[in-house]
Amino acid sequence: MGCSASNHRCETMSMYQMFLPYDSAYEITAILGEYALVEFRDLNASTSSHNRSFKKDVQRCVKIEQKMEFITNEMKKENIKPAKKLWDEDDPFAPNPTELFGLQKEHKLDDETSSLSLFWKLDQELRSVIENTKSTRETHLKLMEFKEVMRSVEYYFDDPENLPEKSQLSHLFSSKSTDPSPTEETSSLEMMMGTINQEKAFEFERTLWRVSMGNVFLHYDRLPIKLEDPETGHLVTKIVFIVVFQGGNLKTKIKKLMESYRAKTYECPDSANERWAVYKDVCDRIENLDEVLHESTLQKRNILEEAAKYMEYWLIMVLKAKATYHTMNGFNWTDEKRKMLVAEFWIPDCHMDDLTAVMDSKKFQFAKPALYRVEVDEMPPTYHNLNKFTQVFQDMVDSYGASTYREVNPAPYLVITFPFLFSVMFGDWGHGLIMTLASSWLILNEKRLRASVQENEVYRMFYNGRYITLLMGMFSIFSGLMYNECFGRAANFFDSGWRVGPAIEELNSGDSKSTELEPDMSFTRPYWFGIDPVWHLSKNAIVFKNSIRMKLSVIFGVTQMIFGLYLSVENYLYFGMYRKIFTVFLPQLVFISSLFLYLIILVFIKWYTYGPRRGVIYSSPCAPPILNTFISMILFTRREANENCDLNMFRAQDELQLFLVTVAGLCIPWLFLAEPIIIIFSKRGKKPHSARNAIEIASKEDEQRLQNQASSVTIHSEVLSSKEKHYFQQHEENQSVVDIFIHQGIHAIEFILGSISNTASYLRLWALALAHEQLSEVSWNQVMRRALANDSNIFIKAVTVYFAFITWAFLTMAILVLMEGLSAFLHALRLHWIEFQSKFYEGNGHKFQPFSFKALIHS
Repeated sequence: MGCSASNHRCETMSMYQMFLPYDSAYEITAILGEYALVEFRDLNASTSSHNRSFKKDVQRCVKIEQKMEFITNEMKKENIKPAKKLWDEDDPFAPNPTELFGLQKEHKLDDETSSLSLFWKLDQELRSVIENTKSTRETHLKLMEFKEVMRSVEYYFDDPENLPEKSQLSHLFSSKSTDPSPTEETSSLEMMMGTINQEKAFEFERTLWRVSMGNVFLHYDRLPIKLEDPETGHLVTKIVFIVVFQGGNLKTKIKKLMESYRAKTYECPDSANERWAVYKDVCDRIENLDEVLHESTLQKRNILEEAAKYMEYWLIMVLKAKATYHTMNGFNWTDEKRKMLVAEFWIPDCHMDDLTAVMDSKKFQFAKPALYRVEVDEMPPTYHNLNKFTQVFQDMVDSYGASTYREVNPAPYLVITFPFLFSVMFGDWGHGLIMTLASSWLILNEKRLRASVQENEVYRMFYNGRYITLLMGMFSIFSGLMYNECFGRAANFFDSGWRVGPAIEELNSGDSKSTELEPDMSFTRPYWFGIDPVWHLSKNAIVFKNSIRMKLSVIFGVTQMIFGLYLSVENYLYFGMYRKIFTVFLPQLVFISSLFLYLIILVFIKWYTYGPRRGVIYSSPCAPPILNTFISMILFTRREANENCDLNMFRAQDELQLFLVTVAGLCIPWLFLAEPIIIIFSKRGKKPHSARNAIEIASKEDEQRLQNQASSVTIHSEVLSSKEKHYFQQHEENQSVVDIFIHQGIHAIEFILGSISNTASYLRLWALALAHEQLSEVSWNQVMRRALANDSNIFIKAVTVYFAFITWAFLTMAILVLMEGLSAFLHALRLHWIEFQSKFYEGNGHKFQPFSFKALIHS
């Protein structure tokens, strides 16, 4: 049994229990994740995540992901990108637990890409190389620093001007010895040298002076090169210092001070030969370490390049494993021995054949799990069988709220009504042609663009909406032809229906610069298609267009709202709520028809009755304003008629209007009271039997459960209408009398006030159409028209027109197509969400979210 393609209602759903052995539970769950057929229920929703059965397995997967993230970060440092591949057709299966957690010690060279053993091997090698490289680099940095220190010290000792004079060292000796001998001087003075960060040098010098009370000689110099800080990896400027002091307790204090400032100390030989030998040894060691670091870098890069080939492949495997264990955390054990697991899942009835086929396939190499259909007292999830064309329309509906289970789905109707209402506001066939061509290009190149647009959210939005954009563009072409609008200009496809001969004679006489076309004399016939282009040249063009667009907006709006009311009847009939047809639908339909459907009828009567050459009474000046007529009807006021004109469009109009207003007024208490009264009387009739019915239902459920447990795999196909009806009636039965009246009163007030506000809300169709037309006209007149009217020489005019066209094209694309298109899109969306769907659509359901590896990977 295949799934329905109409999407008029969601697919029927069933709940199944599945009993599976522990040894094969992981593999069976993973296979179901590959085919995305079922939505598992969490049977341990009240259990903390720390007490789930497969918590440790999930944590292991998280640790593996951390290892992969570590390798990925190292690849970024080396500017190595993972190999990109579309895995839709060659997707790796979830690995078995032994392979996943690195318990498989042997590395199979012939199966590297399908096994995680290569990952464990490369991870160990990479960490070993990084650790060895780190220690080698630290040693290398120390030797580089020592090399620069020795160079600075040698320069210090070679230059006699840098050495302190005897008078500078005299204060370091005891005050009793005013003339120290050379022997005493050599034996009493000590020297320490080291390096310190430049930003700490001044503070170090000041603190050293205070600690020694001035009994030191300090010399420092800046190292010529910047050295890398092993902790942060940043290059820092260091200062080499030499401290000469008198030994004793001062040496201990200076050492502690150096440690507190994280200064590095070095031993300096006394003789120049020894210093040269040390310097040469350091240079040799640095050269050897350079070779070691070079080899380590090459080895690290080779490991990362090898890992980059399969990193995305491995990541998918681990994601599948983690998702599988996370899903299994929602399963329960059937007994204390923990040999059998039980799971519950929702599945569309149309997919049961697919599930059976999966269990019969060669990939399913395990014992078939036992399946039992169960009845649960909860709302099933909503599932619609969608394709790439209908997906965007369903997403628009679901953005407001997922449809309640089995209620009428508005998405199929949005395929037509949404782009049509959009085009009413975006009525320009030139702009519609641009939109159509752009969306057609996206559709023709959708396979090539699919991967590239995923990285950019804006491009992905346009790509996902390519089909609805195509329809909006095509409908805009139609509406633009009806409006006779193309980039703010009118096209004369057919000859005008207005004869301007008498008007031209009046203009030629010179009495006036403008004239008025009399319909009786100048109008010959209606324009064959759309609006006559002569209206674009008239001064009262806006008045005429506003009138026609306002009337069309109300016609489209009331028609769509009444259609929404008729869709509510389908819900009432399907769910068996027949009384709502009388208590809700009929008063709503009569109320909106008595007022607003009558308003539409007046519009058509006026269009048909009044016009040129119809006589005095039915001439255009005698046509009564529809708005004034409607207001007078509601307020019971008398209108004033022009001379030789009739107030009414037809006979007995006043009597009919009085009757319609009275009927609309009677619909208000009908809508308020009928539903609560019927519910109260029906509850009184059912109350004596409620306890007995509950016992009978419970006994039947127990009997059915025993039969299910004794049976094998069973596929049921009962009609669920009684079950679906129960979902909607259960809430009513649990309400008190006061709650019933309050609930119905809120809905009645919402509809009565909403029918007025919603009708007025459809006037946005006229407002946005007017704004779009005026912006198009202003853009043309202020840019292109001025450039074309330039009387300069041909060269200047060509340059002017060239730049004017660029400016006009930019304004057209940026403002009129993109910004105005987005505005019209949002307004059309609001009209469907609020004005249309509120008449029949609850949207209180939740979407069917199957356990799907593909959805997980793409997210």
